[in-house]
Amino acid sequence: MIKQIPGIFYQYLHSKLWEIVGGSIISEKEVKKILFQWKIPKNLRVLIIREMEMLELIVKEGRYNIRLLRPNFNDEKIRKYYTTFKIF
Repeated sequence: MIKQIPGIFYQYLHSKLWEIVGGSIISEKEVKKILFQWKIPKNLRVLIIREMEMLELIVKEGRYNIRLLRPNFNDEKIRKYYTTFKIF
């Protein structure tokens, strides 16, 4: 049986997007532009946005807009992820 992976990378990306945008609505085009600046390959950007939606980190507002939900990821409190993956 495969356990649910917490999507740490997506939570991290989402928290960094939140630092830039906050809780406001942003266009999908603008999110892709930010991902481009972070050197995320073009063919992965749409997939990342979709996976963040599946992880309930963002909500699509219409066809072209995205609302970021408040992140629950804090890179200073990362120890729980180490225990989840049995690293410590």
